[in-house]
Amino acid sequence: MSSKEMIDLALTLGWLIIAIGAAAYGKYKAKINKTTAAGKAVTIVGELATFAVQEAEKLGTDGDSKKQFAVEAVTQALGFLGIKGITPIMVQGAVEDAVKGMKLADQALADKEAK
Repeated sequence: MSSKEMIDLALTLGWLIIAIGAAAYGKYKAKINKTTAAGKAVTIVGELATFAVQEAEKLGTDGDSKKQFAVEAVTQALGFLGIKGITPIMVQGAVEDAVKGMKLADQALADKEAK
C-alpha cells in the first residue's frame, strides 16, 4: 500500500468517525437540550424564591403568611415567564431553602457585628 493510499484511508476513517459523532449528537440532542432546560428552570425557581422571600420579609406579617406570599409570587412569576413543569412542591421547597439561606445570612451578619 502506497503512502497516498494510506493518507486516503486515514482521511476516510476520520470523516467516518466525524459522521458517527454527528449522528450520535443528533440522536441525543433533544435529551441534552431538555436536561439543560430543566436545570435552567430549577435555577430560575431558586432565584425567584430568594427574591420572593426577601419581599415577603418586608410585609411584617407572620411566618405562614410570608411563606404563602412567597409561594404565590414565585408561581405567578413562573407563569409570566412561561416556565411549565414546576410542581408546587418544588416551589415550596425553593421558598423554604431561601428562608433557611436568609436566616443563615442574618445569623452570620449578627455574629460578625457581635465581634
